[in-house]
Amino acid sequence: MRLISLVLLLASYRVDGLQPVARHPPLLATSSRVAVRCFALSAMTGDDSANGGTSDGELMSELRKALSSLDEGELAASDERVIDGFVDDRKGQVSAFQEDFDRSLEAAQEAIESRLEGELRDVESDFMARVDAAVENLRKSSATGDDTTAAATAAANAAAEGDGIPAASIPAGGLIVVAGAGTPLGTELLRAIGGSESGWQLRALVADGATLNVGDVECESMPFAPFTPTKLARSLAGAAAVIVVSAAAGGTGGVEPEVVPKILKALDANIPPRRLIFVSTHGVERTDKLPYNLRNVFGQLDKQRAAEQEIILKARRMCPAFTIVRFGALKDSPPSASASAGRAQIQPSDVLDGDLPLAAASSLLSKVLLRDEAINATLSAGPAADTASAIGDEAMYWEDEWLKLVGPEVYRRPLTVLPVEDAILWLREWAQRFTRPGQQLTTPVSVQDVDDGVLLRFLTRAGGGYADFDAEETADDKWAAAKPGASKLESGEPDGALLLVAESRPTPRVRVSRAEMAEGTVVKEMSEAAVLAKLDKALTELEKARR
Repeated sequence: MRLISLVLLLASYRVDGLQPVARHPPLLATSSRVAVRCFALSAMTGDDSANGGTSDGELMSELRKALSSLDEGELAASDERVIDGFVDDRKGQVSAFQEDFDRSLEAAQEAIESRLEGELRDVESDFMARVDAAVENLRKSSATGDDTTAAATAAANAAAEGDGIPAASIPAGGLIVVAGAGTPLGTELLRAIGGSESGWQLRALVADGATLNVGDVECESMPFAPFTPTKLARSLAGAAAVIVVSAAAGGTGGVEPEVVPKILKALDANIPPRRLIFVSTHGVERTDKLPYNLRNVFGQLDKQRAAEQEIILKARRMCPAFTIVRFGALKDSPPSASASAGRAQIQPSDVLDGDLPLAAASSLLSKVLLRDEAINATLSAGPAADTASAIGDEAMYWEDEWLKLVGPEVYRRPLTVLPVEDAILWLREWAQRFTRPGQQLTTPVSVQDVDDGVLLRFLTRAGGGYADFDAEETADDKWAAAKPGASKLESGEPDGALLLVAESRPTPRVRVSRAEMAEGTVVKEMSEAAVLAKLDKALTELEKARR
């Protein structure tokens, strides 16, 4: 075996100085091949000098002689091939290493730059906050500065209260500031407000280097620098209303959730805006349902919900009103769109889905600034309902949509067979069922006839708390409830209500909305659900019988 290894080793070496030739040597001359084979055969059969065969020295001599018979050209070509193969192999290894190194270096540079950028922003923000605090202290130490600020604040308050306009209303000449103006929705909104007859001034907050195209609309542009408190405060100064277009709703150029607190902190507490409007997205209250649970995998909708809460809390502390408007995906409006294409459907809370044209979304937002129904309201917007065409007048259509926020509305059903007059009488009679033994809700109620319908008023229990929803009512309970004065003994103060009405305009229908909802009144969700389910079932059966 020692000789076999020696053969293989020598086959790859040149005779002169035993230099390496190739991993796979070139074709040898016939005599050389014979010599090598003989050498290998002798090694395999075990022939050696001890057995009377050829010695190792003789075999090596024969091998050198065979290899020396190769001409220089063959040896040079073999060496060239070996060297080329070696170089190519090393080049491939070096190239692969260089690519891996470049990728690693690029990733490391990006990580370092991102971290440095974040740290620099924090340092800059902290530094500017210190500067602002120092400037504020200097102002407070100046009597002249105090007099000027007090006079300006007093003049602004007098203008707000002395013009006969509610505090949440925006006066003529008021300044509307739009953060996220660089988004398609923000740009379209500026055009919609500028094209109206409101007489308001416009200011767009845009990122450094961004361009704004609002056509002929007169609009001031100022930098949006959320990490520079002084600049941001200057950009928001004097605003009668601030509209924040989120990135979730408006796309690239919109305001990210983590930036919202910085905007709110930069508002002037001495002369706060009259309205804060936040443009959000569908699904923030439906993260347990498809498809919104998939969109919330990394907490995007939860962050959006937190930003909404920041707006609401800030408004309750310093502003007369807030409005949260939630949109789905926004698409370009078709060039040949009809006038009704600018319509949208609105509903309280977060119940709608669907895409909306930019024109409809911007039109809705511009109307929010004018409507008292939108004060301290959260609403979702979606495509206009199929029945929207039944209301031809544009003003009447929007009046009917804003009506949904009064209460707010919790149920609406068109009347196809039953006359409105009959529906009013039927509602009053039907509501009495909830005062009869065995028909009560989990919450005590009283019934009162009103114009066009009936008021179902919820009452607190005199003993405190509400009835057990799962408790079964016994015969004794029914007789006790039927005794004169029993409801008076068991019931307490009014605690919210449902208003059930039948209307003929703009179309025949039955509507139910909440009423008497004072601050802190708890919504009776189970009782409301029971009333609405029974009402819908009874109306379906009634209209079916009238056909």
